[in-house]
Amino acid sequence: MQCDPFRPGDPDHITVPASITRRGEAGKCSQVSARRSSCFVVRIPARIGLSVKNMATFGPGKAGGGGIGFPVSVYSSTRVTTFFRETNIDLRDVVCRDKRGPVIQHHVGVFRKCLSAIGWGSVAQAFSVHVHHSDAFPAHCGLGSTSGAALGTLHGMNYCLGEPFTREEVRQMLAVNYVEEHHGNPELVSYGYETTMTAVGANGGGFFVIQEDSDMEVLARNCQAFKDFPVFILSPDPDSASNNTGHVDEVSVLTEGAETDTVTDEAVKKSHLFMDVLVPQLSRGPDCDIAAVGAAVSALQLSGGKRVEVMRQPNGPRIVGFMDAVRVGVEEAVVVGMSSVGPAIAVVCKPSPDLPRLCDKVVGVGKAFGIKLDFQSTVNTTGLVYTEQPLPKYVVVIGKPGVGKSTICAGSDMPHLAAGGYLRGFLAKNHDSHPQAALLQSRAAIIRDIMSKGEVMDRDNVTATVLLEELCRLAATKPDSGTWLLDGFPRSDVQLRTLLDEYRLPVHCVVRVSASDEARRRRCAARTGRGSGVEPELGGRDMYDMTDSIAATAAHRGIRVVDIENNADGDSAGAAEALLRVVMQH
Repeated sequence: MQCDPFRPGDPDHITVPASITRRGEAGKCSQVSARRSSCFVVRIPARIGLSVKNMATFGPGKAGGGGIGFPVSVYSSTRVTTFFRETNIDLRDVVCRDKRGPVIQHHVGVFRKCLSAIGWGSVAQAFSVHVHHSDAFPAHCGLGSTSGAALGTLHGMNYCLGEPFTREEVRQMLAVNYVEEHHGNPELVSYGYETTMTAVGANGGGFFVIQEDSDMEVLARNCQAFKDFPVFILSPDPDSASNNTGHVDEVSVLTEGAETDTVTDEAVKKSHLFMDVLVPQLSRGPDCDIAAVGAAVSALQLSGGKRVEVMRQPNGPRIVGFMDAVRVGVEEAVVVGMSSVGPAIAVVCKPSPDLPRLCDKVVGVGKAFGIKLDFQSTVNTTGLVYTEQPLPKYVVVIGKPGVGKSTICAGSDMPHLAAGGYLRGFLAKNHDSHPQAALLQSRAAIIRDIMSKGEVMDRDNVTATVLLEELCRLAATKPDSGTWLLDGFPRSDVQLRTLLDEYRLPVHCVVRVSASDEARRRRCAARTGRGSGVEPELGGRDMYDMTDSIAATAAHRGIRVVDIENNADGDSAGAAEALLRVVMQH
């Protein structure tokens, strides 16, 4: 059961936090920063949510709940690039669809609306943002993968624009706008439950307690007492015959948990554990009684709404059995608890001089309950990490079929995206298991129709979108590569204008490769693996070729156009060297 879905970035489903609205109304806003294209990578630590304080105080679209948690030093990574260009044409963003695309897309819209609220409306519409996200830990298991993707996007945009918002304001953006992919239609999103534990962990690390009301005040934080403490993250082994399989309906679990947290006895017990034990102890810095914290967390695991979260797991009894056994059987274990709605279980231990032996002890206890080790880390005591990276430069390589564009690019030793090869691979790939299968299959049908006819134009810039998402992904895997070659793309002057104006892509020069018809025919005849419907004869393909129109448009826009001739057979080493010289000189 989920809330009603909606389109990512729908302005009617975006809320500007009250603190940002007040700042905008009072005129207490920083001056608009220079409109400089930038690239930042933000690494958000995974978080452990040991227990919500009161589940009755939050719900879909209503942040709150409070609770105790801590981050671990395993990170998601979000690469955000902003491209500025002065134009009145509506912009387009690029969000890689491999990881959390709709969630990221929605929070890009959140950030833009918050910019407008502080008087930066003109800035909000002057840049295109390209986002690539990846996780180093499993998704949808209670480690904050969804909030990490959203938070990395918000912080990345904030750093790119010179930090118009504080970290606390970014946390509030996430709090009132948190969404998840909708189960029925993963291209849409719906409101989710948010305590901002991931954001609090990212803002400073350590063990912390958050108040349950809408202000979500951080009541206590302790980094000193848990510094360098190892953490083992485990979960039920799906390959174990003793374990049950099944899906946990998060909304129904949290709804039932909220009802349980309103029971007087449970509410009083949880309030005592939080306010009389955890907050005072975590406020003592290095003098914190870690054993008292561990005992309180253990008691919370079977109290109120947290007990519902644990026992509603398909393997709830085994999880409880493992947590009890590891507390008794591993003397170094100090804090043990299931994270959020699970199934990830965190075992925090005292530092040990023999870490492999300690790991073996924890894993050994887990085997008896069908519980496996997912990864090992430490309590994070610093929070998020961000770095600025060189802004990528893009060189467009164009030319008629058979001039040797791909051979030249490959011989230049510069990273490049071969448009034709990637699109053929995209069409050959089975997208059925992808979370956004319907979207990708629709794109494939459009591209297949275009390529079968040898045409260059498409509907709704589908080709451009697919290629730029792949370029964004590739750039994230090679962050130190300053220059990227776009091999055979754009394929029309209209596509070039779209790249420049709507996507704000910084094209630094256009290289036009030419060759004699004889050389082109030889190369095309030597090609294999391309059906006649995809690779027609030169005459048929040339009627769609727009190489000269692209070059003319680039020159008109002030982009340098360089001509390279490539009539030689073989590896086209001379032309590749010429291409490299062009890029280096530029």
